[in-house]
Amino acid sequence: MSQPNCNRRAFLKAGLALAATPWASAWGQPILLGKDPKVQRTLILLELKGGNDGLSTIIPVRDPLYKKLRKSAIVQPKDAIELDPTHGLHPNLKRLAQLFQGGNMGIVESVGLSNGVRSHFKATDIWHSGNPEKAGAAPGWVAQLGDQAWRKRGSEAVVHFGDNPLGAHKSATRNFLSIQNPDHFALLGKGPENFEKAKPKGKARRTKVPSGQAAALEKIRGIQDRARHESLRIRAATAGYRSTVVYPQTPLGRNLRDIAALMNVPVGAPPRVLSTTYGSFDTHSRQKNGHDRLMSGLDEALGAFMEDLGRTPIGRNAVVLAYSEFGRRVQENGSQGTDHGKGGPSFVFGHDIAGGIYGQPPSLSELDDGDVKITTDFRSLYATLIEDLFDSDSQRILGASFPKVGFLG
Repeated sequence: MSQPNCNRRAFLKAGLALAATPWASAWGQPILLGKDPKVQRTLILLELKGGNDGLSTIIPVRDPLYKKLRKSAIVQPKDAIELDPTHGLHPNLKRLAQLFQGGNMGIVESVGLSNGVRSHFKATDIWHSGNPEKAGAAPGWVAQLGDQAWRKRGSEAVVHFGDNPLGAHKSATRNFLSIQNPDHFALLGKGPENFEKAKPKGKARRTKVPSGQAAALEKIRGIQDRARHESLRIRAATAGYRSTVVYPQTPLGRNLRDIAALMNVPVGAPPRVLSTTYGSFDTHSRQKNGHDRLMSGLDEALGAFMEDLGRTPIGRNAVVLAYSEFGRRVQENGSQGTDHGKGGPSFVFGHDIAGGIYGQPPSLSELDDGDVKITTDFRSLYATLIEDLFDSDSQRILGASFPKVGFLG
């Protein structure tokens, strides 16, 4: 389903009138949800699309094999930001290094899919469904979580900013909102693909619609009306948001700024899950310069976002999960790049998490067909979030029990 397109300037301008109303004066104040003074916790998903090279992000600074296996696609250990005696961080991730030192960043080592898929599309489907056996056919894990944790909430409980909405949000039973790039506003999920095509044309046509079809059309109009209402609410939130934090004028910077705005919406309950994507990290050739730029862009945008989250109660209670569908091969290829691999690190950020390094560090002497061995199943990340962030049953969603990672205490 899609709504008529509008550019960012029009998107923001349309919300100014609502943003100027009296309730906007409370912007940035603590939000109370109903009668419960406890601030609701929010999850932000940041998908690093294309397969981020973990060995150029978290550098094994004391492993001599690293420099033997990498010649061009390498971060020199002497240049890395030291996290501990064996781990270094990419030198362009200075703000993230500060978060790590402050206990606000968790690194989960060697995360991946149990069967080591190297296809972008299949691996992404598996991450989104949480089900390696029915990837692409199963409902998204966030949509299933919604059936448990926010069953009475509507489509506004899950919002995606940017292109390519996550399959994690899709199901036959729940809708979610998508602001693409954010030039388009859409309500996605069950129902027809295009509201405008489904609308009857004029009174004469309305009278000729059979009763069964009329009921379906009324349902469609109801969904459309809710989408328009949420569109105005989101426009108001993004247009009226005021922050002392300066975000980079990049797609990721703008999307994260809009996520912060919507989290602090002055009316109604904020979303439970928000998401966006960054990349491509598909660095098959001449990786060094491109990956360096990606690291700089990530550091600037995510660093600003984390600073902004620290300003409000809901931001301080939020958790960010940054992940990639797979890692890269350990040995670089003949084009000064790296090809699709299996395991790689995932990252957790928050002002109320237990930061540090989790999982088993990758061994470059004991590889799995040229790849870092997967030692943490990606579903362990989900189990931790489902149970410790949303107080829900992870086994019902994931189909099995997975050991939790300790980043939520």
